[in-house]
Amino acid sequence: MEGGLDSRHRSSTAECAAYLSISFVLSWVIWIPLLFASRTREQLGSLLVLGTFGPSVAAVLCSYRGVRARDGQLSSRIVCFSLALLVCWVVLIGHANLWDGVRLSLEARLLLLLPSAIPAWIVSTAFSRDEGIRGTMRSLLTPRPIGWHAVALLLFPAILFVSAVATRVWRGTIHPPNVAGGGSSYALLVIVEFSYAFLVGGGLSEEPGWRGFLLPRLQDRFSPLVASLPVWFAWALWHAPLDFAGYAGSTPTAYLRARLLILFPLCIIITWVYNRCGGTILSVALFHSTFNVAPDFIPSTALAAWMISAVALAAIVGDGMWRKNVRGDL
Repeated sequence: MEGGLDSRHRSSTAECAAYLSISFVLSWVIWIPLLFASRTREQLGSLLVLGTFGPSVAAVLCSYRGVRARDGQLSSRIVCFSLALLVCWVVLIGHANLWDGVRLSLEARLLLLLPSAIPAWIVSTAFSRDEGIRGTMRSLLTPRPIGWHAVALLLFPAILFVSAVATRVWRGTIHPPNVAGGGSSYALLVIVEFSYAFLVGGGLSEEPGWRGFLLPRLQDRFSPLVASLPVWFAWALWHAPLDFAGYAGSTPTAYLRARLLILFPLCIIITWVYNRCGGTILSVALFHSTFNVAPDFIPSTALAAWMISAVALAAIVGDGMWRKNVRGDL
């Protein structure tokens, strides 16, 4: 029994090492040459996005087992890919028009089919005919538990909103959002920006890897709290090329705040959400998307960072995350 357990642990360690190596290579081989070529963010934005898919692509590659799923049908995957491609294409066009203020030509719109194919392919792997890939990715399209999808969607905006209200009551400093306004066009902008973040800005491009592949393998050996540590470290280090280019802040203080004071407790919260929803990638992808987008539309304060840490601490204590095999089917 012990020999079998040791063998499984060695296999899991090798899978994690392979996954991390592929994730970093796929992303950094795109980011580093581009960042050396130019530091103009406006010129690099659309190209740098391609590197964000490294974690998810690596998860698909490392999940391959060469065993055909019993109910795997190519037709289902083709339909899924086609629908996802159409949705991604519309979102990318809408993002360029509404967020960047660029009216694309017909040729430019057709070219957006190419970057749209990457998230569409990742979504379609939920219907892969390979048993390993399908087992990893199928929860990406799981509609349940609806309640925890709602929690994942609203938790971070609620933290920002409550901290802003409390700060206003205490007459503290409130930093206005990047986008202000109201009306139907504003609501449409929120929807388009969130959809963009979900498809290419971290939700779909990262979470099938960090939480869908890496976290469950670490939790096979460690408690959720301990397993969150290497996920956080890898997640933070993976951003290094962008961080050194100033994307996480132009000062060491801003960097430490982004990657230590905020990202670390966020990592714990995402682990909590993942376990509470029974290991569903969709929930954590929704959460990831909201914390990337919410600061653009909701005022931020210094109190928000402390509230994030307080929520993480409450999750640790409430679910006993220091204990091994704490799962969220609750």
